[in-house]
Parts: sequence; structure tokens; C-alpha cells
Amino acid sequence: DTVLLNEYLLTNLHYSSLNSLWLKASARKIFNDIDISSFSGFRNSEDLMLSLEIVKRAQKISYVPHTLYFHRLDNPASITNNYNEAIVEEFLVSRQAIMAELERLNCADEAAKTEFYRVFLFCVANTILQISKLKSFTRKEKTAQYKRIADMPFFSEAMDSGAAMKLSRVKRMRVWLLKKGWLNLLYFFDRLRMIAEKL
Repeated sequence: DTVLLNEYLLTNLHYSSLNSLWLKASARKIFNDIDISSFSGFRNSEDLMLSLEIVKRAQKISYVPHTLYFHRLDNPASITNNYNEAIVEEFLVSRQAIMAELERLNCADEAAKTEFYRVFLFCVANTILQISKLKSFTRKEKTAQYKRIADMPFFSEAMDSGAAMKLSRVKRMRVWLLKKGWLNLLYFFDRLRMIAEKL
């Protein structure tokens, strides 16, 4: 169903638990012609990439409105809770895959493109905060990580789209400081916010 697939794709442009593999039971035959080599090395967003391939091939999808599985969110050793410097790049690749599918369905309108930019910048803002909280990194190492993101061509494209205005004020400030190249100021911005939160 093209309409349902379109809705699923648009939902998964966001950070959505719908892309997680642990909440799906899929027929084995669906996996027979899925090539995972393009994202086999991912530490983030690999669930979304594989889920997209599953949904594209499924002939029938059923939803079970019952709690059948409990997922731990407070595991400090999990991949989700540990910084990976490729997180923004992997996030971008996975959302580009969704946009490509939306374009194939002729559903990639301006609203979808704006949302694509917004969720990318949302990911950037969250990643900046994650970097800022790293106790094992020096200020120089943190600002070097900020610069890696700032140097991504798609970051400038997303900022030029105006989608940052759809972020919260704090997230908007983070990506704006990053765009300006004021990396030390960005570092102290989050440091002061973290200190204030403890008061």
C-alpha cells in the first residue's frame, strides 16, 4: 500500500522506535534478496536501513497493539549511549535512503524535504551535546569533533534551508554557533548549561 508506506517513511524521518528491529517479526524469505553490505559497518541507523528494506518487500504488515517486549533504555554500555564519531554521517545516509524511496513514490514534496533538513539538524544538535558531555575528551578534542560536523557539505545545505528555525532555541543556538565556526564558544555554551542544570 503506497499510502501506508509513505506514512511509514515520513514517520521514520524522525527519531522513531518504528525503525527498531527488535519490535518486528519478519518472514525469513524477506531477507533472501536484501543486500546489507552498504550498511553492515554501521553502529547507528542500521536498524532503519534494514527495516526500510523489509517494509519495501513485505506483502502484508500487521500491527499488534500489545506490549510484548521491554527494552532497556538505561544501559550506559549500550551503543546508543556511547559516542560514535560517525553517528551524524550514518544518520544522514539512512535518511537519504528514506528520501530516495519517497522520491521513487513521488512523495518527496517540499514539506518532506524541509523535515529531512530539520531532523538532520536535530541530530547534529543532539550529537553536539553528546560530545560536550564526554569526560574523556579535552576541549581541543571536542572542538575537533564539532569541526568534523561543521565541515560536512550537507550541514551547510541544511542550515541554508532555514529548517533550523523549526528547532528549539537551545538546539538552534548550537547549530548556529557551529555554522559560524565559533567552536570554543559552542563548547562553553554547553559547559555553562550543564553547570546550570546542576545548581
